[in-house]
Order: sequence, then C-alpha cells, then structure tokens
Amino acid sequence: MLVGLFYRPPNTHADIDQSLVNSIDLAFNTANGTIVILGDSNFNSSIVNSRRKLESLCSQFSLTQYIQEPTHYTENSQSILDLILVNNVCVGLVNLF
Repeated sequence: MLVGLFYRPPNTHADIDQSLVNSIDLAFNTANGTIVILGDSNFNSSIVNSRRKLESLCSQFSLTQYIQEPTHYTENSQSILDLILVNNVCVGLVNLF
C-alpha cells in the first residue's frame, strides 16, 4: 500500500494543480497495489469549478473520495476540503487502518 499526503493552498495556480496530477500519476505508475491519498485539498466542493477539478482528478485515476461530510465551516457555508482518496474501493476504509 502506498500512502501519500498533500496540502494544496487556497487559490492555487494551474501549475501547482498539474504538479499534483504528475505526482499522483507517478504513484500509479510505480505502486503495485492500493493507493491512499490524504490531504487538505482546498477544492471547495460548493464552487462548481473547484468541484469539477476534484471530479476530474478522481475520474482520471479511478479514485473514490471517502469523505462525505463537510470538513470546513464558515459563517455562511460548509464544504469538503479534506480528502481521503483511494484507488481500490474493495479495500474499504475498515481494512486500511
């Protein structure tokens, strides 16, 4: 199992997003099993463009996002910013930890 952790600052530029994609791609090209990616993504799920970036990332690498409840709250909103992405749905979170 390969476990990776990342922090993506708010308002990140496209080059940082591409570096994240490149790192995940490298992990998939070298790992021989389950890949778990944990992180503070700052992909604000309540913003359409941000949500699409996350959906694209998950689709590109066949990742499942396990966090379904908001992890970030403001006075006027709530969103999922923290992620647990796994490439092997059969493993499930119970068997990971």
